Amino acid sequence: MRLYCLVALLLAGCTAVDPVTALRLSSVDPLTADPAGYAVALDLPAGLDIRPDSAFLTLRATRADTGETAEGAFALIAGDVDTYALDRADLPRFRALQSRIGAWQAAAPEATSGSFRVAVGGCRRG
Repeated sequence: MRLYCLVALLLAGCTAVDPVTALRLSSVDPLTADPAGYAVALDLPAGLDIRPDSAFLTLRATRADTGETAEGAFALIAGDVDTYALDRADLPRFRALQSRIGAWQAAAPEATSGSFRVAVGGCRRG
């Protein structure tokens, strides 16, 4: 079974991913994509900001045949205006998790499933 890419942007109950972005995300393979190139750009409504230290990217997989689970949550750090990226210090840990899940996928494709998720916490300005 193919590892599916799921991106969920959680902004205090407001979620939107435009169709073009959804189509592009469907072609991303989180097991082979270079995490150094990951970036999340947000177009926030007026009056909303991202709470400090609330943006995370999570990569998770399970193997149904062994019951094993592998998961990593990685902080996204603010870059340019409304853009967030993985901390460079987390890249080796992320790549190690990609490798582990990739080995599961190669050994037991029908038993391996997973998710790739971005979550941010929004708050009102002022």
